Amino acid sequence: MSAALLACAAATLPSANAAIIVHDGGNTTTGATGLVSFQMVSGLVSTAVSGDFDLRATSSFPGSTSIYSARVFGPGVMVAGALASRLGAGANIGPAGNFIANGLLALRSFYVTTTISVNTFMTSNGRTFTSTFPVTTTATFSIGNWRGNQTGYLGLRFAIGPSTHYGWAEVSVAEPNFQVTLLRFAYDDQSDTAILAGDVGAGQVPEPSSMALMALGAAGLLAYRGRRNKAA
Repeated sequence: MSAALLACAAATLPSANAAIIVHDGGNTTTGATGLVSFQMVSGLVSTAVSGDFDLRATSSFPGSTSIYSARVFGPGVMVAGALASRLGAGANIGPAGNFIANGLLALRSFYVTTTISVNTFMTSNGRTFTSTFPVTTTATFSIGNWRGNQTGYLGLRFAIGPSTHYGWAEVSVAEPNFQVTLLRFAYDDQSDTAILAGDVGAGQVPEPSSMALMALGAAGLLAYRGRRNKAA
C-alpha cells in the first residue's frame, strides 16, 4: 500500500490514544437472580465470576416476607445518601462526587399475613351464632433510585495501579423483581479526570476488520480521483 494511501486511511481513523474507552455490555442480564460483572479496562463481561464491578439481583422469602433487591458491588459507586445514584446523560462523574463501596439500586419487601376473624351475633329470638373468615393483610416497603423500570447511568470510581479513574455504566433495572441489564460502560484513561455520563468521546477504536474496510474505502477514493484526473 502506498504512503499516500496509508496517510489517507490513517486520517479517517480515531486515535488509539483516545481518552475515553468504551465497552459494549452486550445487554447482559442478571435475570431474576444472578450476576453480571464487568472489567473496566479489558471490557470483559461475565455472568459467572466477579469483576471490577458486579451487578446482582437477589430474592429471598423469609417466613411470610418476600424481598427483592438489586445492588452494585465495587470499589466506588456514586451515591445520593446511601443509595446508588441514577444519573442522566451528561451528569458529571469525578472527584467532586460522593462515592462509597457498593450501592443499593432498589429494594422491595412484601409482608403477607393472614388472620382469622371471628364474628359473633345474636338473633331476635336470643340464639347466638359465630362465623369465622380469613383476613389477609399485605404491607409493602420499597427504597432505591432505580425502582419502576428505570434506565440510566451509574457513576463509578476505580483504580488502575496507584491511579484513580472515573467511569460510567449504562444499565436498566426491570420490575417486578429488579433484574439488571448491562448495556455499555466506559472510563477515562486519564487519571483523576472527570467524565460525563454517556460520553463516548473518541474512545471507540474500530476493530481490525473495520480498519481494513476503511483502508479499502480510502483506496477506492484514490483510484476514483486518479481516473478523473486522466479523463481531464
